[in-house]
Amino acid sequence: MSTITIAILIFVVTLILYGVNKFSMGTVGMITMAALLVTGCLAPKDALGYFANKNVILMLSMFVVSAGLSRTTFLDAFSDTIVKLAKGSFKRTYLCYIVMAVILTNLLSSPLVVFTILLPLVDSMCKRSHTNLSHEGKRSCQRLSDGSRSRIGR
Repeated sequence: MSTITIAILIFVVTLILYGVNKFSMGTVGMITMAALLVTGCLAPKDALGYFANKNVILMLSMFVVSAGLSRTTFLDAFSDTIVKLAKGSFKRTYLCYIVMAVILTNLLSSPLVVFTILLPLVDSMCKRSHTNLSHEGKRSCQRLSDGSRSRIGR
């Protein structure tokens, strides 16, 4: 079999494993990388070279900080402060988060980092206002990512 056929088969199996949700996402990702390495679809230098990439380390640390903050009362307290600032209006509260996304994107280098910071806050806001994030999720994520992509003066 050709390398492309093997790679496509590995990715199909990966999608199935993600869909079944039997293993964690990290486990499936590492199994996929190992399969690509063993079959020769991916060079070891390429596979392991990205672990030391500063963007990967930055994203990993942001996820760790985000997970840590979600276990404390900081998110709820911060979300409550924003809701009070917006006088209880869901739309005004959401507008505050979009403005925060625009400001943070101009201060930080990666819009994905801004999204990682703000998503737990928006999730907390939706829980507090009894809004189902799965219904609002597509629109919320789109608006946040649109707001985080707008760079002023760049």
